Amino acid sequence: MKKFLTIVLILTNFSLASAQARPKVGLVLSGGGARGAAHIGVIETLEEMHVPIDFIVGTSMGAVIGGLYAAGIPIQTIKEDFSSLNWDETFSYNIKRTDLYFRRKLDSDIFIIKNFISYDNGQLHIPSGIITGQNLYELFNAYLLQEEPIKDFNHLSIPFKAVSTDLVTGKPIVLEKGDLALSLLASMAVPGIISPIDINGYLLVDGGVSCNLPIEIAKSMGADILIVVNVGTPLSTKDEINDLTTVLGQLTNILTDKNVKYSESLLTSKDILLTPTLNDVGTADFSKFAQGINPGKVAALQQKERLSKLASADYYGVPLAPDNEDILINEVRIKGQASLYPETYFHYLSFDTQYVTPEEITKKIDRLYGLSIFDRIYYGIESTPEGYSLTVQPQQSAKDPLYFQGSLFLDTDFMATNEFGLVLGVTNERFNSLLGEWRILANIGKGEKLFAEIYQPLTRDLNWFINPTAAISRTPGTLYYDYDPLAVYLDTEIAFSLSFGRNFSNWSRIRAFWEYQNNDLKRRTGPEFLPDAHIEDGQLGLSLEWDTVDNLYFPHHGIKGHVTLTSFDEAFGGDSDFKQLKISNLAAVSSGKHALALGALYNRTLEDIPSFPQKFYLGGLFELTGLNSLELIGNNSALISAIYFYQLKKLQIIPNRPSPVYVGATIEEGKVWGQPNLSQNSAVGSASLFIGVDSILGPIYLAFGATDNGHKALHLTLRPVFK
Repeated sequence: MKKFLTIVLILTNFSLASAQARPKVGLVLSGGGARGAAHIGVIETLEEMHVPIDFIVGTSMGAVIGGLYAAGIPIQTIKEDFSSLNWDETFSYNIKRTDLYFRRKLDSDIFIIKNFISYDNGQLHIPSGIITGQNLYELFNAYLLQEEPIKDFNHLSIPFKAVSTDLVTGKPIVLEKGDLALSLLASMAVPGIISPIDINGYLLVDGGVSCNLPIEIAKSMGADILIVVNVGTPLSTKDEINDLTTVLGQLTNILTDKNVKYSESLLTSKDILLTPTLNDVGTADFSKFAQGINPGKVAALQQKERLSKLASADYYGVPLAPDNEDILINEVRIKGQASLYPETYFHYLSFDTQYVTPEEITKKIDRLYGLSIFDRIYYGIESTPEGYSLTVQPQQSAKDPLYFQGSLFLDTDFMATNEFGLVLGVTNERFNSLLGEWRILANIGKGEKLFAEIYQPLTRDLNWFINPTAAISRTPGTLYYDYDPLAVYLDTEIAFSLSFGRNFSNWSRIRAFWEYQNNDLKRRTGPEFLPDAHIEDGQLGLSLEWDTVDNLYFPHHGIKGHVTLTSFDEAFGGDSDFKQLKISNLAAVSSGKHALALGALYNRTLEDIPSFPQKFYLGGLFELTGLNSLELIGNNSALISAIYFYQLKKLQIIPNRPSPVYVGATIEEGKVWGQPNLSQNSAVGSASLFIGVDSILGPIYLAFGATDNGHKALHLTLRPVFK
């Protein structure tokens, strides 16, 4: 019996010694942008080989993949999601148009450059990055919200640390507590691309600037053996540096190259360094993300013999986070800067039930962010005595800024219409807690216009509003008869309007309005029998508008249109009595790089004859492209059109702001009738071919069109056309 007990004791001690003898293994994942896809391949291989990881330290994309994995997100999920992710949209500097407050959607009709320059507290400001990173933050949070609230990263499924850089001192900052999604964003906030992140008093940017390969930090955590994955980008050659993107990329690589060499010098013979071969995947090549995964597997398999020695037969991977579980929310709390009324926040963040999905939370945050007054919106689940709360922290860099906005516009048919100019504006988007707004615009170019308005929501849900406007303009225009230029008029107009309406969510609104116009028409060229005219119009109207289009310039999905009924009457301040009905709609669908927009409009004068300024026009780009701009005029008009466009390529002139190039064709049919400037009222068919660029200056179109009655026109425009 004593022999048996002795044997058992020896075996037990041997087992304990063996368990204690397993070395502590740390995984170090470097930054590298899209090249970080190789980290996924490495982790997949480590799981297949049953190599346990005791902790993970990551920088930039290494922090993102390592942090999500450490939190219990299956590596296969990360692989599938990141390989199919629309990275251009994730890195977009614009708020998704479908999420915008309806009022902000209207800006697309006016401005190309929106809210880039602001004035606050006696100083002019420009953004500290091309994007705020809100989309990235929401991407990370969508994975992490389902977890129990964890503020200490050592309590994740695998202990984890992210590395960022203090922009003030240039020193590495280790992030191991707080908001994990925000820490991941801070670790990959490339200077100049993503605005710096303020955490615990530090102004943080990409960790690669100071410590792209955080070996020293990992060793300080007591690792016996490190598995180190370096996916950093080698320095470019002179021939490879040929545009702004490659210049900025080279500057980043220079910053990281020295600190990487220092880190690698700390490796010992026990450590395992993996350097995946990623020749065809650059830092910004997120379209090739899936292509970068396999090189990580190859690099790990090349060290299979050494890695196998670290394997543990009873290790089956990291404990997984809950999968698609609903989240219990007992309340919503607003922390920090709250420039809106609490009721406004709760209106945007209300849920039908207490159990919600991460996707539902993200949609609510997106709608709140669509008000376009926040730099970022941080949010997470916190434990409270009552249960769990969704805690939302809006971030604003300025309390009451003035925004300077602008657009270039160009519209020429190389015949009678040759317009070029500039729209300048100044807007205060939040002069009170109900998002009261005032705006002044000036058009300079062929024709001048000065416009002022106030937009004031009346309720704390921001649904009901009042909107007075005033404008004065001088605009030249060409009058045609039977497709020939007949005269040029100068129209001096003074206009006032007052609208009262209601928004329905962020996709529709209804408004009642009164408008007064005073038009003074002076003939500048043309036959002397054409008289000058002074016309006053007063109208009362009702309009229903809808807008779910994703992109006003090259729409891929959604609808946009209106139905407007107006009554012109002397009682409303005009000279004439008549009524009009206006209907328009645009619907867009797409598949991959192909898109089709179907448009229709119908404008009808229901009673009597409209005054000259209230007649309807056709002619120009996508409105009978084979004709010159505004070539047809009459009391009524109708048009149907089909516009196909194909995304040919993307120009990467500015980082994280690709400019898609499209080619396309249109088929259009339309007519005007009721005292038209034609000798007969037959419909006109038109077809066109065009090339377009969704550029940083705005949508540029070059189109050639021809009509079925023999007319041809060439159009070059820089302006929105789908209004």
